[in-house]
Amino acid sequence: LLIAGNNHPTIKDSSDGTWRRLQRIMCVGKIAEQDKNKNLIELLVAEEGPGILRWAVDGALAWRQLGDLGAPLSVVEAVKEYRDEEDFIGRFLLERYVVTGDAGDVVSAANIYQDFQVWAALNGLGKNDVPNSIKFGRELGGDRYKLGTAAVNVDGRKVRVRTGIKNLES
Repeated sequence: LLIAGNNHPTIKDSSDGTWRRLQRIMCVGKIAEQDKNKNLIELLVAEEGPGILRWAVDGALAWRQLGDLGAPLSVVEAVKEYRDEEDFIGRFLLERYVVTGDAGDVVSAANIYQDFQVWAALNGLGKNDVPNSIKFGRELGGDRYKLGTAAVNVDGRKVRVRTGIKNLES
């Protein structure tokens, strides 16, 4: 699937499965109307056809031999930038919390979600953009954020907490 346009689609899925399949190719140049060559294809075929074919065949052979040529650095960086732009949970965490990875740092899961809902409203996210608490919790525990979960006793009742995170003010 190739999408060509001035704006990129919103991607709500933050899983690695989605993002490893996506390749963002930025077309940043603009050719002025007077500089456009309406016969470029014919010109290239006539003047460079054998060289272009050789380049394509060499590339196909290299791909076949290596199995994967990898993405150019510019594409890898463009995908990372795109993913970061789409990652509103990551922006929320950066603005409100410190992800420490230390199991001794804990915050109530309910408090994190309530704080997220307020943050989302203040940042103009619509109701369809805000995951429910279960999806939000899965995101926090997933590969991108890797927050742990535990249950602690508070005043004789079990409270679910996220581990490896603390309030920014702490």
